[in-house]
Amino acid sequence: MSVYFMANILITKDQDYSRAVLISFGRQEDFDAWYRSDEYQEILQYRLSGSECDTILIQGK
Repeated sequence: MSVYFMANILITKDQDYSRAVLISFGRQEDFDAWYRSDEYQEILQYRLSGSECDTILIQGK
């Protein structure tokens, strides 16, 4: 079963558009490993403080 991470990101409040990001992972464990990795955790603080973001995790077949 594939897992998809989707983020709709608004970089600045004066933008009239957002950016969509879709990342595909082969398994839930692959997503968990990526999200919890030291490398992603290091940059996550910048994404959270520098943008507004709605994220969802979709489990597919």
